[in-house]
Amino acid sequence: MTDSFYANNQGDPLRVIRDGLLALYKKYRCLGIPAAEITGAAFRSRHPAKLGSRCTVFMNNTVITEQKNSCQPDGIMAGLSRSIIENVFTKIVRVSGPDVFGEKVVVQGGTFCNGAVLRALEQYLGR
Repeated sequence: MTDSFYANNQGDPLRVIRDGLLALYKKYRCLGIPAAEITGAAFRSRHPAKLGSRCTVFMNNTVITEQKNSCQPDGIMAGLSRSIIENVFTKIVRVSGPDVFGEKVVVQGGTFCNGAVLRALEQYLGR
């Protein structure tokens, strides 16, 4: 691979993304959002929750705090989607920023069928 960034042997980013998406789908049930509406809910959010880059599986306390601070379910969904991407790049792949990636970025896996997670990746990359 010439002029490419390839994340290998740096943890298991696919496991982190899978676990994050699992947390996302578990949380939607608590928030009363049907699974098919997660992407729409995240896109509707005007104020995504700032949940940080902690592992989304252990993020429950932060989500509860955001709910107590009147964050709407749409904002929680948007925040969780962003956290999945932020966690992968800051904790697993450990890149200094999006500038290490080339012009084209290829993603794989069912997680990226979730439009909110894909959009979070686009926003992280500034594209």
